[in-house]
Amino acid sequence: MTDGLNAEQLSDIEKMLGTPLAIPSEFTTWWVDWLAGELQPQVLALGGAGQIFFRAAPVIATDESTTSTSYVDLATVGPKLDQLSNGRWLVFWGASMTANGGATIGYMAIDAGGGPVDTAASRARGVQDGDMAPGTMSQLVTLNGNDSNSITAKYRKESGGTPAWRSRWLIAVRLGNV
Repeated sequence: MTDGLNAEQLSDIEKMLGTPLAIPSEFTTWWVDWLAGELQPQVLALGGAGQIFFRAAPVIATDESTTSTSYVDLATVGPKLDQLSNGRWLVFWGASMTANGGATIGYMAIDAGGGPVDTAASRARGVQDGDMAPGTMSQLVTLNGNDSNSITAKYRKESGGTPAWRSRWLIAVRLGNV
């Protein structure tokens, strides 16, 4: 794929793609939508796969924190997906958590109508100030809200200092009808 490219061109590609979290959220949203469109003909060739499609929320890159021990929205709510159809959805989410004020444990979970729960949350732990810990999770959810469902990421601290999250993302894949 890179045959025929010179060293400068390869260096430019490395700069553009070497840090995926630095890619603008507008591009990643467009890319996921484009892939869903391009894959649709191939996916439709699979038996029963016509009900599968993807939705991605814009990435929230800024550092935001909470001292709440209950699940809350951060200053920028989400990431969030709205207007989801009824059905079974496989939801993936994640972020990088930074420890501030000493050892910190933080949770990121989704609210798909029933509230976030610790048993389906990404949990990250930083031992000292500045530690950055990635966290990811997935969960199968069933949505039944008159084809007007929402999934929103929520956050809480468990203990220690103040956790801050950045590069927060959320993707949902519809697997079929209820």
